[in-house]
Amino acid sequence: MVKIKPGWQFAPDKLEQWLEEMERQGYNLFRIDWGGIRFSFTRGRQRQVKYCVDFQRGVDKKYYDIHQEAGWEPVYLKRSRLLGESWTIWAKEYTGDGEPPSLYSDSHNTIKHARRVAIYHSCFFIPLGIILSMGIVLSMNFELDLQILFEESMLGLPWISFTLRFLAILLCFNHTLKGWLYYHRVKNSTRVDNY
Repeated sequence: MVKIKPGWQFAPDKLEQWLEEMERQGYNLFRIDWGGIRFSFTRGRQRQVKYCVDFQRGVDKKYYDIHQEAGWEPVYLKRSRLLGESWTIWAKEYTGDGEPPSLYSDSHNTIKHARRVAIYHSCFFIPLGIILSMGIVLSMNFELDLQILFEESMLGLPWISFTLRFLAILLCFNHTLKGWLYYHRVKNSTRVDNY
């Protein structure tokens, strides 16, 4: 079975829950491809597998060795040499009556990781949204001047351009919002777990 899951980087906790539920139903993950959005499963036995999506900057071989020695298996890795970042999806099988394992040793590190993801998305998408917004304002003035010059509607092209840019702006701010919602979910669930 193949499932497509684009945009999981904006809500890693939801991807983890979905993968764990697939394993409980007997769909065992065996490959992730197409840039990390196509998940392939085989029908197998029901398993208790803990998944953890981890975003890091500037990792080295030691980072992977530490987690693998602790029994975690990297099932997906995407590195960006340009930005020095990496996304890793880790998996670890455990017994049904045992406590689910955790990649991080304490709740402070878990919250810190979620905040890093939210800040990363904000630093990329907020400036992009602002640039696109400024582009709309500038292009509307230019397109109005063209319409006056030619005294025609230009076949509606300015409005198509405006609509596409506006949708891109909404997408930028949507991704930023999803990152911060992820951070707040992690923060609130960690707070509940500590009580």
